[in-house]
Formats: sequence, structure tokens, C-alpha cells
Amino acid sequence: MFDAKQLLPVVPGGDKIDIVKACLFSSPVWSRFKRHILFKNMRLESVDDPVMKQQMKDYDDMVQSIGENVSCGDILIEQEQHEQDCVSIVDFRKDFVLPCIESNNIFVVVEGQAYDPFADALSWLFPLGYDAETALKNVVLATTNKLVDEWNDRIAEMNPQVEHPALVSVDKFTHVDDDKGNLQRMITSAVLDKYNSNDVPPHKLYLKVNDVCLVMRNLNVSDGVTNNTRVKILQINTRFIRCQTLGDNPIHITLPRIRFTFRLPYGRSFDLTRLQFPLRRAFAISVHKSQGQTLGRCLFDIRNGFFAHGHCYVGLSRVTHFLNVAAFCTAAQLYKRSAYCPVDEPMSWDGKPIVSNIVYKEAIQEIQALRDSYERTSG
Repeated sequence: MFDAKQLLPVVPGGDKIDIVKACLFSSPVWSRFKRHILFKNMRLESVDDPVMKQQMKDYDDMVQSIGENVSCGDILIEQEQHEQDCVSIVDFRKDFVLPCIESNNIFVVVEGQAYDPFADALSWLFPLGYDAETALKNVVLATTNKLVDEWNDRIAEMNPQVEHPALVSVDKFTHVDDDKGNLQRMITSAVLDKYNSNDVPPHKLYLKVNDVCLVMRNLNVSDGVTNNTRVKILQINTRFIRCQTLGDNPIHITLPRIRFTFRLPYGRSFDLTRLQFPLRRAFAISVHKSQGQTLGRCLFDIRNGFFAHGHCYVGLSRVTHFLNVAAFCTAAQLYKRSAYCPVDEPMSWDGKPIVSNIVYKEAIQEIQALRDSYERTSG
């Protein structure tokens, strides 16, 4: 199933044109497929409470409108046309207030203030304190790896278990003429520490028993232990790590170190093979990694804003109710009423987060056409 409102393929160093060309709908064989659009929300069909059902429907309508970058309800929209499409990665940007974020679900970073928004945000995310089952359902979503690592370190401190000494990887150059090891000595441990990618475990892996981690490779597809499977750590030593999948039917697995080959950002010929456990802490994950998951609570760190098509849509659609999403932002990202605002502007917008929604019209035009065709034939 394909949802063009979600994040599009990542093209390293590519611009908007490169990304659109890499999409499924740009394939020359795409026109040979018969496409259908799904209109019935099956999750709503299982809800009996009429009030809850209506609230979930209103939230779903808002998220779908964000995915197509159109107005809905109380969302405030300001359109800015970009004159030089070759410079900007987006055709148009719509800044809007998130009406679903209630005042008690906003955590604001204010420079020079004693108030600790991180502590309050984590109290909201873990209302009964840390445990692995809660960490499975309640997750921080962020747009950059730097923010993900920051939250993972903070939440790891809540785990009362003792941290295991660093599990250091073994790194060797691949396909490089370096018999005397000169290049090997140039790539020091400090350099390897700085290399951080969602697809490769860190050079120094810090873990505790009861940590929640992502598995970074397809290990046992038949048992459902695949890439991005979330597991709880049961035992740690330098030779293997015992884990347990989380959910109704847990599976125990033993992970050895495996090899990852990747390219260092210092030249096209520097390929490195890393021997490391295929794990990464997953109290916080990137918006890209969250696709396809349904979460209990989502703390949405929007401090760096959005820079990719579908960022906002994917983040907000991980939960089904507006009370289960909270925003972590800066004071500069809050809406402030001014003398230039319309007289009839709702006062309820004050103090709510404003974000930029990035949507490529090429990605969603087929969705809009199918929906319009369905509405004409059914109505």
C-alpha cells in the first residue's frame, strides 16, 4: 500500500526534482497499475463511544488535510509563493497553528529560565515512571539524528539499571590499499564517534538491561524480527546480547555482532566495515523511522522545524487522538497575536505552535484526482 502523503525516498544530495523522480509514481510502469484510494477509516469502525469516535474523526480529518496541505477547521494558513523553484525544495509553504495541541500539551524551551521543559515533557510521556512496555508505546519523534540522540540519552538516565561499559566496535577499511595501516591510524576513535547514521550502530554502544532498542537488520523474518523491530534488553556481555521482542507474543533472541559496510563522509573511496551489535536505543526515533507505527503517546520535538515532504503528516498520524500528542518547541515557534491580525481571528490560537508544512504538489495530485473522481461518482 502506497501513501504519497508520507515521506518520499531519500536521495543523498538530491533536490526536489531528484526526489520526485525517485518516487513510485514517477516510474514508467506506474500507469499500468490500477489504483484505488481508501476512504473508510477501519480504526474508527472499532470505536463504540460516539464522543470518542467523533474526536478521532476530527483529528483524522485534520491530519489528512495536513497531508494534502489544504485548510481544515481552525487551522490558520498563510501561503508563501516561492519564485525560484530551483532554489527552494518546496513549491509552496503553509505555516499553520496546530489546534489539536492543547495548552497543557506544549513544552517550551525558554533560554535563561529555571523551568525545565524536559522534565515536564518526560513526566507527560512516562506518567507512571519508566518501564520498557511504556517506552514501547510512548515515544519521542524528532526530525534530526542529533535531537534523537539527545532524547535517548535523557530517557536512558531514567532507567534505574546500571549502564554496561561501552561496547566498542571493530572497524576496518574495505577495498583500500593500506597494507601498513597508515589510513587506519588516521581514522581515530574520536573520528568514529562522530560518525552517526540511522543505518549503522554507533562506534561506542551504551546499553542497560531493560533498555528499548531498534534491531537494525532483518534477522528472522519468519518470527517477525526484522529491521526496526523494537526489543527489550535482557542480558548484555561482550560476545552476545539477549533480547525480547515487545508485544503480546514476545520472542527471545540472541544477537551476535554483525558486519556493517558504509562509506565515511571524507571521500568516495573510504568504505569502512564495522563489526558491532545491530542495536540502537529507541526511546526516541526519527520521523522517518516511525513510518508504519501506531503509538500510544507521541512527544513531537519540532524545535528544528520540518525540511521534508510529509514530515508533519507522518509525525501527527502516529497517534489516533489529539490528547495523545504533545509539542516540544521554542518560544519563537508559538503564535502571538499582533496588531496586524484580523479582528475576527480566534483568540484560541495564542500560545499554540506554528509549523511549516512541506508538501510536493506532484506527490499528492493523483490522490486529489482520485478523491475528486470518487466524490463525483458517489455523490
